[in-house]
Amino acid sequence: MKSLKLSKKQMDIIVLIFLAVAVLAVSLILALLGSRVYENSSADERQQEVCTAAAYFTDRLRECESFSNVRTASLGGERPALVISDTSKASETARETWYFVYDGQLMRTSVDAGKTVSPESGEPVMALKSADFRILQNGLLEITIVTQAGERSTVNVYIADGGGGSDE
Repeated sequence: MKSLKLSKKQMDIIVLIFLAVAVLAVSLILALLGSRVYENSSADERQQEVCTAAAYFTDRLRECESFSNVRTASLGGERPALVISDTSKASETARETWYFVYDGQLMRTSVDAGKTVSPESGEPVMALKSADFRILQNGLLEITIVTQAGERSTVNVYIADGGGGSDE
């Protein structure tokens, strides 16, 4: 057998090729890992929108004096709405706060009880594609939320005293 003797120049070229391949491999691995982090981050951000909306409604319901002041309704027979009545003694007339989705926004408007509510009268709260409200048996309020990104989620909030009602 003939012995292989490599010159210094040939050894340097082999080492450089090895290092170039190693750097390329590490770069590809990091790029793949980085794309996964971005993908997971986007999914978390979309889920965060659902959590924000659910927390918003839960907070509004906790501010109620009595959950018998919570009911569902609709605007114009087509837009589902959540109505929370304020019957505190501090105000002479009962007030209602309506929550509904109009033009890609969750809207909120407060009116005197019994007044007509129009979709344009609300002020924007957050971006939502749709929201549907249903009062179920056993005092559960079911809220189905669809975010602008198309994430759909249903949240059930327990209504402590079994109050609430529906205009439908």
